[in-house]
Parts: sequence; structure tokens; C-alpha cells
Amino acid sequence: MNSTISRTFQQLPNQWMLLLVSYCFFFCITPMVAQRASWVDRPNIQVGVEFSVLFDSQLLQNFESSTLSNSGNHSFETLTGTSYRFGGFVRFRFYQNQHIETGIYRTARRYDSSVSLPSSSDDLATASVQSIAYELPAIWSVSIRVSETGYMFAGFGGVATFFASNFGSFGGDLQLNGIADPRFIPGIQAHVGYEWDWGSSGGLYLGGNFQHNFDNVGRMGLRYREGIDTIANGVLDLNGSYFAAVIRYMLPGS
Repeated sequence: MNSTISRTFQQLPNQWMLLLVSYCFFFCITPMVAQRASWVDRPNIQVGVEFSVLFDSQLLQNFESSTLSNSGNHSFETLTGTSYRFGGFVRFRFYQNQHIETGIYRTARRYDSSVSLPSSSDDLATASVQSIAYELPAIWSVSIRVSETGYMFAGFGGVATFFASNFGSFGGDLQLNGIADPRFIPGIQAHVGYEWDWGSSGGLYLGGNFQHNFDNVGRMGLRYREGIDTIANGVLDLNGSYFAAVIRYMLPGS
């Protein structure tokens, strides 16, 4: 039994282990810290703007990044490129160090695709496409006051992702057709971070997010053409789960 548990933890990615340890730390010592620290100087409602850089995550997922064409003569691959998330943030404090966090975010995910022969690593054609989605999270978080102006946060909750439209790239030899189906995708989100409260100058938050979607965020149809002739077709499911490096500015007076 102990060896099984040990192997399970060894298989977890380093990012997930960091989140797990951080949550144990926060939720174990938060009640003690909350009793010692004074929270009367913290506003009940805080507003901010947030920017994140996204990194593809396969945690709790098993999405293939490549597939053979319908004829088996060509290989298609789609990888997630550098992606970004930007939006507005609102935090409601309802009991000392307990909070409800929400906001609305615009997420731009870039997918880089290529087609090659299975026997060769040389790309016959490449193309890129960007999907636009909007996220609405509802997160319960706790905070620990570690200094006069410093707070550490950990949160967990749900998130709904909405795709406004399909997306595609139809120029060149490799044509991409992204189908956002379903348009609404539920998921979970967790975060850990540190916030500096500068009073009348606002505040700065640095942290990390993990988001897991309960379904794929769409399907990518790939078509390789030479002139007007279609040579090969393929289809891949798209993974939308990610880890994110987050920077947030809290507005003055909030």
C-alpha cells in the first residue's frame, strides 16, 4: 500500500506537487494566523486587472498532439504556442481572511500545426491559428497575512469557458478549421500567490494558476492541399487546460 502511494506521488508533475504542498500549508495554518492578524484595514471589495502567460497542461488529460491522415500517408501535428489571458478581477471579503473571487477574462490560445511524411521529420507545410475564449471563474480563497503589507493567497473553485465563434486559417497549403463545440465548457481552477498591499498606490499580486477543463475545447480539422487538390485530411481534439504565470495590479482605493 505504501509503495503504491509513493509511486503515485512520484508520477505527479512538479507543478501539481507544488500546488498540493501549498494548499496543505495554507489551509492548515490559516485559522491560527487569522486569529492573530488584524483585518480591519483591508477593504471588503477589491478590484484589479490581470495578465497571464499560459502553458499547456496534460495534468488529468490525455490529448494526442499528432494523428495520421485518413489515408495514413501523412502525419499531422498540432502544438499549443505561446498564449495569453487578460481581464478584470473582483474580490469580495466576507469573513476576515475568507474571499470570493471572480472576474471576466479574454483568453487567446495559439495553435501551431504542421504536416509531414511519417518516414520524414521534414515539414511539408505549417500554419497557425488563434482561438478566442472568455472565462468566468467563481473561486473561494483564503489569505495569510505574513507582514504589514504582504499577504499569501490560495484558492479553488469552478470556471466556465465560452467560445464566441469557430476559428480557422485557410491560406496556404495547410488549412486549419477549429470547431468550438460545445461553446460552453465547465472546469475547475486553483491558484497560489503573494500580494503586496501598497495602500493608496494600489497593490501587486504574483502567482500561479492551474485550470482543468472537463472536456476538450474543440476539434481541429486539418487539410493539406497542393494547388487545388486535397492530398490529406486529419482531425485532432484540442486541449484547453493550462498552467499560468499571473501578474495582477490591484487598483488604488479598492
